[in-house]
Amino acid sequence: AKGDMGQDETKPEERQRAPISGGATLPELPGLAARGLCMGTADVVPGVSGGTMALILGIYSRLILAIKSIDKTAATHLLSGRIPELLDHVHWKFLAAVVCGQAAGIAFFTTVVPLPTLIQSHPELVYGLFFGLIVGSIGILGRSVVNAGLNGARIAAGVAGLLFGLGVVNLIRTETPEAPWFVFLAGCVSICAMILPGISGSFVLLILRKYAYVLGALGQVIHPGEAGRVEPFLTVVLPFACGC
Repeated sequence: AKGDMGQDETKPEERQRAPISGGATLPELPGLAARGLCMGTADVVPGVSGGTMALILGIYSRLILAIKSIDKTAATHLLSGRIPELLDHVHWKFLAAVVCGQAAGIAFFTTVVPLPTLIQSHPELVYGLFFGLIVGSIGILGRSVVNAGLNGARIAAGVAGLLFGLGVVNLIRTETPEAPWFVFLAGCVSICAMILPGISGSFVLLILRKYAYVLGALGQVIHPGEAGRVEPFLTVVLPFACGC
């Protein structure tokens, strides 16, 4: 769409991207991995969503399209042995770069900076850090809404989101099971929150009382102590990953 002055007024997110084999070009991969690193860091922090970070960094729409590329057509190519067609259809380059960056961010904040341990030994400082990051993300998203112009529908959506958030915060106040089946369910719920801007998967784990438990087990798998890495992998990390 062009205005009177001949300028393109189409919003960036509405422009159609030309199909790219694998979903990304080789020069894009380092930048995508860096964005994935930021997303992984955000995923570890309760209250800051990896989806919010993807939105801020400008790859949210591409991330959703990449996930959607793993569909019925991809399964048909795989089962039929048409590997070139499969690699051309699935945005595997994009996903590989982002996921590798996310893994690096999560590993950093579970081993080098052990948030699961710090949240128990220094809760006030860690929660203060989380609170500051949440306020910062609110400012960025709020600025986008204000720039777009406030109207009744946007104000109502904001109030509805606030009420939903307050409801989520008060869902569970008691201890929850540490059985693999519950860890699996926690993975199912938290991954949905991780992909949505505005609600954090780690915050959902915190509500479910499984934040320190899951991330602590992941830290043991990466850097095993005397207990080894097999038990935490089989009883915590694997069920959580399957749920995700």
